[in-house]
Amino acid sequence: MTPNPKGTEVEAGRQAYLTSHCDVLVAAGGGSCIDAAKAVALLSVHGGGITDYAGVGKVTGPLPPTVMVPTTGGSGSGGDARP
Repeated sequence: MTPNPKGTEVEAGRQAYLTSHCDVLVAAGGGSCIDAAKAVALLSVHGGGITDYAGVGKVTGPLPPTVMVPTTGGSGSGGDARP
């Protein structure tokens, strides 16, 4: 996977998910792999291409179960670490 998921990588993930008859998606790592897993979940149920969902309110209905395990602190890690 590249640092920012590409449409071709998401499509490959979707194909792997569907052909393997998976029940859940698991992503462990930073934001890129978590974003890719969310995109795979979306496309595996609703189809189309990821750019079809740009904007607000484009996703309707349930998605497959997902487990996201962030392994980086990033900007979402919480407050200021200064004393």
